[in-house]
Amino acid sequence: MSDLRTCFCFFLTVCFCLCYTEKASSCSIPTTVFHNTIRTLNDTVPATDSLADKIFDTTEFPATPDTVAWRKHLQMGLRDVIFSAAKAGMKIGKYTIHVRFVVEKDGSITNVQALDDPGFGTKKSVEKIIRKGPKWRPAETAGQKVRSYRTQPVTFMILSNFN
Repeated sequence: MSDLRTCFCFFLTVCFCLCYTEKASSCSIPTTVFHNTIRTLNDTVPATDSLADKIFDTTEFPATPDTVAWRKHLQMGLRDVIFSAAKAGMKIGKYTIHVRFVVEKDGSITNVQALDDPGFGTKKSVEKIIRKGPKWRPAETAGQKVRSYRTQPVTFMILSNFN
């Protein structure tokens, strides 16, 4: 089994893209929208605007991972998943699973949902790996840490299978 796994590693290439779904802004001052009004970094948010329970799609400062730790976590976690999928007969090719999740105010990851399912148990396995990932630096809006949505594409290639 060990020799088989070593042999497989030579034929398998795993790529991880840390691409985010942020929209580019032509404005030089970051802005955010609250109740259909636009405020800049210099504005303060009135006490009536509670940021406590909102989950933002875009923020002034997006949530970010420790890139090295995040990449290492994904590579280590996905190694066996990809090997198992190839062994079970997953066709040779390039696969991407987009995973949407919430980065909480403390940096933890919740509400993990894979948006794609190439089969062979990869969807559930990728969700589990993302859920157990290291904490992120939370997003900020109006000087406050906020909950935010993130989408992480996980791309891998199967270059050989064992059927």
